[in-house]
Amino acid sequence: VWWCGGVVVWWCGGVIVMVASGGGVSWVEFGEHVIATVAIGYFVMCLYVLGIQGIKKKLLGAVLQGVKAIPGVQGQIEKEKEKMVSKIGDLARNPVLDSLAPANVVLPAVSTPHAQMLALMSDMRGVNKAEAEGKGFGGIYNDNVQHEKFLCEAYSLYADTNALYPDLYPALRKFEAEVVSMTCRMLNGDKEVCGAMTSGGTESILMAVKVYRDRARALNPSITKAQILVPETAHPAFDKAAHYLDVDLIHIPVDAHYKADLNVLRQKINPNVVMIVGSAPGFPHGIIDDIEAMSQIAQQHKIGFHVDGCLGGFLLPFLSKLGHLPSTKLFDYRVPGVTSISCDAHKYGYTAKGASVITYRHKDLRKYQYYAVSDWPGGVYISPSAAGSRPGGLIAAAWAAMVSLGEEGYLAAADSVHKAFTKVVNGIKGIKDLQLVGEPDASVVAFSSKDLDIFKVADGMRKRNWFNVACMQRPACVHIAIAARETFDVDLWLRDLKDSVEELKAHPERFKEGMAPVYGMAASLPDRVIVKDLLVAYTDAMLTV
Repeated sequence: VWWCGGVVVWWCGGVIVMVASGGGVSWVEFGEHVIATVAIGYFVMCLYVLGIQGIKKKLLGAVLQGVKAIPGVQGQIEKEKEKMVSKIGDLARNPVLDSLAPANVVLPAVSTPHAQMLALMSDMRGVNKAEAEGKGFGGIYNDNVQHEKFLCEAYSLYADTNALYPDLYPALRKFEAEVVSMTCRMLNGDKEVCGAMTSGGTESILMAVKVYRDRARALNPSITKAQILVPETAHPAFDKAAHYLDVDLIHIPVDAHYKADLNVLRQKINPNVVMIVGSAPGFPHGIIDDIEAMSQIAQQHKIGFHVDGCLGGFLLPFLSKLGHLPSTKLFDYRVPGVTSISCDAHKYGYTAKGASVITYRHKDLRKYQYYAVSDWPGGVYISPSAAGSRPGGLIAAAWAAMVSLGEEGYLAAADSVHKAFTKVVNGIKGIKDLQLVGEPDASVVAFSSKDLDIFKVADGMRKRNWFNVACMQRPACVHIAIAARETFDVDLWLRDLKDSVEELKAHPERFKEGMAPVYGMAASLPDRVIVKDLLVAYTDAMLTV
């Protein structure tokens, strides 16, 4: 409640109520006061709903719209966008591949022998020399030739099977149930902890958001629009899930240590929140959120708490057993308030791409993941996840990987990863022009530079044929994911990183091309609509012959 020149104002829940309080106020003065009061009230409401950062974004958006309205400005912006789109298109095309296999815009008129096709595809796989030299990553977490061959053989045995038909392929039912059970116990779950396999981390996250949304709808119908609280460093799969499922996503900023800000998290709690998310670790910087503290907040307010272990789910349990992860970094079902965990088998589980596990504290949660139709003319229908048909080969390969490696194999792999991780961390600390982003816990190491364009450093690494550094933003940095790759030469990588830094300092003119301008622009552009337009253009280029 406040008083503004003879007008008493109440602001409650976004509604402004004004009454004249007397004092000889003229109608003109009253009108002026009403306008001023509405403006102040709107600002206070925005401040309450959006916060300081939200207000800044709103004001910046308004300024940018005004600038675009200036004659000629919008046209110039479009010209620059066209230049960037053209550059993206050029980078997408690979002339060597086109020389090996002319573009197939339509189906070939005649058949091609299998042997000829396989020889061609083998040649095409070898185009990227970085992969052969162990300098590429591409989300592949294990490059042991014997293990890869074993996975391919396991997959091929079940390549033509479909988990939609467990009566026809009973082995698939056994494989999936056991993969889920082994994963739940690995995460220190008791016999009540359960789950299901999915096609990857994004689907696991999509399923988790669906579970908490549908549970809220069933148990608390007063919630008309569910909300989820997600750290800004969490994977964008949560944004995608919220968009698909019509859920409001509220980003929680990170603190100085790049962990979810607990004070802001507490402030954002309200009756519509159905899910809180923490990362173990976060993909950008390899830092584990304060899972125990976040869990306590979730428990206090009786809100579901999901741990995104898609990256570290098959690594952290073994680092913990080896003593490489402090006991203060609990992340799994040993933490009472944790109600679900997503965990990718195709990362540090060392199985074929397309295998993840979503786990829940109990079956009363998991049931909201299923989708059942009881009155379809085609018969009764139920699916445990988003997909209907599910490739049996991937389920078989996941089971084969886990059973063949066993705890012994995973402990050995985790120890190898930790040694490489520690070496990379210490090596970056030894390069005076580079700084770590926060204190990484596992899997990923991110670093930046106060004095150099870090994206140009990344270009320097690409010039040396390293394709295992990824560009990040907010803050501008690059990161490397550490995996159990026998061909990854850590010492060579660190030498080339130091050489890239020195070359950039000595010869900045050599770094005018490459991806640095694209990433630099994307990270710094205040108009995020333009950035999204460029992302659409990039995806269009990827899907264009």
